[in-house]
Amino acid sequence: KVPYTIHYSLPKSHSNGNRRSANLPESPQVIEDLSQWPSSSNQYRYKVEEPIVQVRIMAPMDYAGNVMDLIKRKRGTDMETKPINEETWLFSATMPWAEVVTDFHDDLKNTSAGYAS
Repeated sequence: KVPYTIHYSLPKSHSNGNRRSANLPESPQVIEDLSQWPSSSNQYRYKVEEPIVQVRIMAPMDYAGNVMDLIKRKRGTDMETKPINEETWLFSATMPWAEVVTDFHDDLKNTSAGYAS
């Protein structure tokens, strides 16, 4: 299960701005199951934050472009590259957890002929 964080806010039509009288949660809720997801008929506005992870990938320099393209396709941000030695680079990025758990390892191995990890 992947936990999503839900931040509730008052609708603009709520006049007094009091979260307690509106029965709104004071702190963000962590949702791990779709049965806990807020209904679309809910009168409150909410913002959903998906889990984000830091990834580090080691790959031969020959596959640097392929690895960087894969990270971008998987919605990776804040990408940094650093040479480890003459042949190997370290790639660091921030990426949504959902992108990592859905075929990322297979795609990484395919794009690097099995050399990246």
